[in-house]
Amino acid sequence: MRLFHKIILGLFCLSILASCQIGEPEQIPPATVKKIEVSAGEINVYASRSLKPGAFVLYKPIRLIITINNAELDKKIPRQEEVNQPLVKSYELKETIIKATEEEPEKKAVQITLYLNKNITYRISSTDYGFQVALEE
Repeated sequence: MRLFHKIILGLFCLSILASCQIGEPEQIPPATVKKIEVSAGEINVYASRSLKPGAFVLYKPIRLIITINNAELDKKIPRQEEVNQPLVKSYELKETIIKATEEEPEKKAVQITLYLNKNITYRISSTDYGFQVALEE
């Protein structure tokens, strides 16, 4: 009886291994940035899926640079806008191509530049619609 159990267990393990895919990971298509809303202390970025951007502050002029890898801009979204909020004057959007090495395929990225009125601290949170940036003086 023990031999029978070992054979059944072996067949079960073999069927699991046969169902596993081996090879290149599936490429996720670029997210589409569809809309940006800027209010007094908050920026909401709406996209086709949740996003995890990187960001940093530059000075002279003061601006917050947000980079979203594997993303592209919707054709209808404005590329720059004056918002005249207490912390944010305006923003610019642009698409870039990232290619780390010659072997890697090119990847799209979106850069959001927020022109600020003063020094700020920021906190980025992923949401199911894209992400949110909370700004504080």
